[in-house]
Amino acid sequence: MPKRVADSENMKLSQPELVGASIRIDGRTMQIPGYQLLRVVGHGANAVVFEALDEALSRKVAIKVWNGQGITRAQSEASKIAGLNHPLIVSTYTFGRIENHPFCVMEMIVGVSGKEWIKHNQSTEARLTVWSLYADALRYIHDLGGIHGDPHLGNLLVATNISGTKIADAGTSEFWADHSKIEAREAKLILQTASRLFAQESFDQLWRHPFCLGYRDTLTILQVVVKYLGIVYGLVDWDRRSDNADLLSDLVTQNPFFNLEVVFRQIKKTGITTEDRLARRINARLRRMHNILDAGDKVNKQTLELYEAAAAQALSLMAQGRGSMCSQINQSSMQ
Repeated sequence: MPKRVADSENMKLSQPELVGASIRIDGRTMQIPGYQLLRVVGHGANAVVFEALDEALSRKVAIKVWNGQGITRAQSEASKIAGLNHPLIVSTYTFGRIENHPFCVMEMIVGVSGKEWIKHNQSTEARLTVWSLYADALRYIHDLGGIHGDPHLGNLLVATNISGTKIADAGTSEFWADHSKIEAREAKLILQTASRLFAQESFDQLWRHPFCLGYRDTLTILQVVVKYLGIVYGLVDWDRRSDNADLLSDLVTQNPFFNLEVVFRQIKKTGITTEDRLARRINARLRRMHNILDAGDKVNKQTLELYEAAAAQALSLMAQGRGSMCSQINQSSMQ
């Protein structure tokens, strides 16, 4: 039997199910001593997560029970998660087995997954807050020399009180044989998360991401986009529109991967600054001028050509420090 079919059948046979306050696995019903299972709160390829009552401490917890596909690596997986002690990462309380089926008792987050949360019409401010918490959690993992491995919205638990948002399942994909693929996946999913969180702000049209970046640099440079969105979609203060033009022109010229047409469309819509102010400053910076008044107050063909040249130069500088992947990148390969 092909391995893929065998895994699929094994996962189906071992998929934990809720029966009353108990679990049914492979046709057998069993209980986790000391815990009353209440409902299913999540499931993935390797496990099912239940909300449960810790009877001894009278508190709600989450219990992850691995299925047949995840059973062989469950304890190592749980150990890695438990080793990440940070307020933005779901805490692990204990690991055990019931009739050789591994389970892990974890902190219960009252809320929904980021995948579910984003389906509703969330404000820009709320999405910026969620991104900030998500990025801080990942940065903590990266600074430890590790990676999350699967940092998509499904593993982001957005709390009802948004400040309690946390990331889950940290480190679970570090068991893949090819570490370079894990690193590429980390960067790809970080970018994908930003794209989905800020779809309402036309992220994919606004930002042309250099795909040669590693996961650390991807997270760092995406902070530029988040800072931009915070300015453009922030509270309009008519007395600060000149300052906003300075801030935005610095951002878009120092990080020349924006789509200027979208930038100007967005600032026109929000009124955070004026088109002529921003155009003068961008033109001045692109031409390395010191006197803003000598620069044109329109974004024209020459402006766009200078901006594309700045992007090409930035990619060239990246290539010097990041090897062949960046050196093969060209303008057509950026989003």
